Amino acid sequence: MEPTSKQPLTRQQKAVLDALRDHLAMHDIAPTYQQLAETLGLKKPTICAHVKSLVAKGWVTKTREWNSLKLVEGEA
Repeated sequence: MEPTSKQPLTRQQKAVLDALRDHLAMHDIAPTYQQLAETLGLKKPTICAHVKSLVAKGWVTKTREWNSLKLVEGEA
């Protein structure tokens, strides 16, 4: 079930979203979870949990393809 509106983010979720946004702006492709983990100084399972939350809250979409994270349009 997809959310109809975006839900608020925790501080760490916002940091992951900002790192994703920055990487997309610089490289035109989504980072891997490992790249996000290295950028933020977190462990890969922590990144996985935050990305899952970002998807559930409506900030990011994800498919089964490699580097498939996409920002949802109209984000604040």
